[in-house]
Amino acid sequence: MRSRNPLRIIMLRSRTLRNAVVLTLGAVIGCTGGTEPARDTSPMAIVSGGAATGPALTIAPPIVVEIRDASGHPASGVPVVFSTVTAGEVDLARQSLFVCALGSDPCAQYTDQFRFNIRNGATVVTGPDGRASAAVQFGVLAGDATLTISVPSMGTSREITYTTVAGPLAQIVATHDTAVYAGVSYTLHARAADRIGNPRTDPVTSTSATPSVVTVSADNATAVATGRGRVVLRTGDIVDTAFVSVVPHGRLVALGRSSAGAPLNKFVLLDTDGSARRVVGEILPNDDNAAPVWTPEGAEIVFQTKAAADPFGTLAAIDTAGAQRLVFGNGGDFDLAREPAVAALSGRLFFYGRSRTTGITGVYSSKLDGSDTAFVAPGAVPGPAPDGQRVALGVDGALHVRDIATGAETVVATSAMMPAWSPDGANIAYLSSPLGSIRVVAADGSADRLLAQGFYASLSWSPDGKWLAASRYNGGVDIIDVANAVVLPVWTTTDLKQFAWRP
Repeated sequence: MRSRNPLRIIMLRSRTLRNAVVLTLGAVIGCTGGTEPARDTSPMAIVSGGAATGPALTIAPPIVVEIRDASGHPASGVPVVFSTVTAGEVDLARQSLFVCALGSDPCAQYTDQFRFNIRNGATVVTGPDGRASAAVQFGVLAGDATLTISVPSMGTSREITYTTVAGPLAQIVATHDTAVYAGVSYTLHARAADRIGNPRTDPVTSTSATPSVVTVSADNATAVATGRGRVVLRTGDIVDTAFVSVVPHGRLVALGRSSAGAPLNKFVLLDTDGSARRVVGEILPNDDNAAPVWTPEGAEIVFQTKAAADPFGTLAAIDTAGAQRLVFGNGGDFDLAREPAVAALSGRLFFYGRSRTTGITGVYSSKLDGSDTAFVAPGAVPGPAPDGQRVALGVDGALHVRDIATGAETVVATSAMMPAWSPDGANIAYLSSPLGSIRVVAADGSADRLLAQGFYASLSWSPDGKWLAASRYNGGVDIIDVANAVVLPVWTTTDLKQFAWRP
């Protein structure tokens, strides 16, 4: 048996180990140098910011994106567009999310829900690192909104959803002022809200401060009697008041517009609570002023208008079916006829006019068909007594009462205009010049008193003489309790002017 050489065995083992090490290193070197890791080549990456939830008008973390070229490297000098949209909303002020350039935030500043300053949308060019940033602010409208980030030059975009929730408790939203008849119930719709109006879950309690006028049960109110009712609303430390005008029954005519921004060109019938509207017909007022008055039976409305033959104005009448006629016929004796008023009992028409025949300007009277015209006296804005035997008229800014048969006149008020004689003949309501507050004076000039302060344009008595329909100068009607000087606004009528109470 041959013996082995120990030295040779050691050398063979060393060579085998060396070859194994070389093979292992070669494998490692070949793997490292032959294939690089895959690079992220997506054109847009969100670096920071993104989907979040927050209270209305608070600031969200800025949104930062990185734009990459086709090889996956940061792309500089690329415009990135940041924009937002709230589903179903086209009003810029009522968005659930705002975005704007960094440095111009906050994007939206609200003084209240009607006064605000908004910047929404931004185009930002990427820097050397391929990044673009924008400020994000939760909007005013609670709900979800989408932030869209787009790169038009690459035809790519991303959408991120943000959610705006109600901010801190700030107010009570409710039916704050309405008008109804006695016996009618309505819902207050009282709820807690943030300062923009987003609803909150805080409980609201309702208590009547005038139970003789309106009672309250939970969120429902019931009108009890005519008057101005008040309901106290509470939530947390916030206290508010909801009002209700419980008005007498009646029917009015008023001047309105066919559409927003259109001239005053149509008569509208409506109830004294502002409901049950019906268009009588379109008319042509004299410079937006129709000065409507009813005939005694409530069959027609006499008003001032324009006609080709009477460029300074004439009188016309329209019935409740919309049929119109000129009072004096086209080109009658008056080249000027305005400010109509009707004596409730005699049916005699009084107006301010100028005769083509005599050239005399002043107060005239006639029958409702325009016949039997007669000059009454110098003056303007007539207000006849119901029997037509006396007339209140404006003379040099004072209110005179003239006995038509004798010509005797009594000054009953100064700084007065637009007189309206009560149906019982006892009192005259008028506007105090120049402010347009309402005063009432006895027909003999005694007991002159302030009825309502404000800025009114015309007056019309209710058939029972207990109420006045007072037209606010800027639109809307107040129903005024003559005996108690209680003013009942009907705020749903602010789109109408020049109200006249139907007999």
